[in-house]
Amino acid sequence: MVGITLSAILSFLGCLFLLKSENKSFTPKIIVKKEEYKSELLVTFLGVIGITYLGNVALSIVLIICYLAITKDFKKSILVKESKEISISTFFLNTSTFIKFWPIIFMASLFSSHIFSEYAAQDVVTSLKKSSAVKQAGIIISALIFAPLVEEIIFRRFFYKALKYRFGILVSATFSSMIFAFIHFNVSSFFVLFLVGVFLCYSYEKYGTILAPILFHIVFNLVMILLILSE
Repeated sequence: MVGITLSAILSFLGCLFLLKSENKSFTPKIIVKKEEYKSELLVTFLGVIGITYLGNVALSIVLIICYLAITKDFKKSILVKESKEISISTFFLNTSTFIKFWPIIFMASLFSSHIFSEYAAQDVVTSLKKSSAVKQAGIIISALIFAPLVEEIIFRRFFYKALKYRFGILVSATFSSMIFAFIHFNVSSFFVLFLVGVFLCYSYEKYGTILAPILFHIVFNLVMILLILSE
């Protein structure tokens, strides 16, 4: 009950932000270079294989090695800002972006829980509820640090950008978000994760840096952890 109440409050605040916000044109900031297209697809493929078949530690090693192997200019790190038009302080001042998005997540979550009620929750959700304190701590650390970092690098920094070179923003955001939701291997959470993926692509374009979807991903996972533990 506490979790639903918290989510409802966030949804209410999100609706208020949406009502009070001014209409502003959306200007994409992510620039796709032709010479990066193939290398980005390669890293995406290896990253998805790493998530699916290897493990988080092995995946991080594979990702870093592949990136260093195919990148000529080491200074262009996967974590540096890709646009000089935004600072971290500016990003934190615009956290309302995430709150505005929450009503959509709330409605999608209610819809999914009703339509897919016969399907089990994600294994990580069950583990978080029933595991020991030590294992819970490990899950939380992974969800707040490792998962956002690795998944955003793979699905936004590489996969979305590679698709955008060929298909543009809408198709790229849709398809990359579908794959992002699919690799979590859970029917009941697929629709919600798909919408989260679309939002993360939007935040990537809005702020022009991979740090934006990483930080929003951390905030989303933190809220979800609080909701799960409060049930």
